[in-house]
Parts: sequence; C-alpha cells; structure tokens
Amino acid sequence: MRIYYESLFNACLKLSGKWMSLSNAIIAIATINTLWNLAFLLLDYPEFIVYQPLSNRLYLIAFGCLGVGLALALIAFFAMRKLEGE
Repeated sequence: MRIYYESLFNACLKLSGKWMSLSNAIIAIATINTLWNLAFLLLDYPEFIVYQPLSNRLYLIAFGCLGVGLALALIAFFAMRKLEGE
C-alpha cells in the first residue's frame, strides 16, 4: 500500500493548526477563570473561589491538545522530508 505523502502532509499540517488553536482557546478560558479567582482572593471574598480545580483540568487538557498538535506537526515534518527525498 502506497502512502501519499503530500496529502498526509497537508492533512497533518491543517489538523495540527486546529489543535493548536483549540489549545489556545482553552488556555484563554482557564486564564480568565484564574484571574477571577485571584480577584476574589484579593478582594477578600474567598467563598466565591469554587472553580480552581476546573482551571487546573483545563490547563491539563490544553497541554494535551498541544501534545497532539506537536505529534501531528512531527508527522507532517517527516512526510515533508520524504517528499523532498523523492
């Protein structure tokens, strides 16, 4: 079975960008939540801080998305090298 490296390169590059964008959006949401928690802490309202574990989970999900995006970028890189060799 022959692998079409050009279509693999295009697909992986496109998907990698989408995963990176998703990661950036998740990090933005988690950062806004963390800033709200910090504001509540500075204003002496610690009873309003209820979603800190949510921020931690969002950061973990974002780093997972980054990992998937980097893996796809590496696949695209190897497909590009294979195309240059042909």
